[in-house]
Amino acid sequence: MKLVFSEYLKSKEKLREAVHKTPQVTKNYKVIRHCRLMVQSSDGKQYLPLNPGVIISIVWLYQDRRTPLPLRISFEGVNSIEEGKKFYTSWGSDKLEKWLKKNTESK
Repeated sequence: MKLVFSEYLKSKEKLREAVHKTPQVTKNYKVIRHCRLMVQSSDGKQYLPLNPGVIISIVWLYQDRRTPLPLRISFEGVNSIEEGKKFYTSWGSDKLEKWLKKNTESK
């Protein structure tokens, strides 16, 4: 399927508009102390014990610039879970951000 250049420009403009409407940003955090984080998955709610050096990747949805919503959380370096498994949180964005400031550093 070949696109005419004008169709290409229209589709590119639609993508730009979609990004501006609901931008999502992935941020990585490095755990700096022994701690636990409450997460949800298909297995239910659980506290994950985290050691220093674990990388937490959070996808934030910025509907409002001041209060982003955490969409998905994944971990690298946790032996008790499989790599790339997606988790969610029942915490609000304020509580999660306070926890991140206390237990992690931005990477």
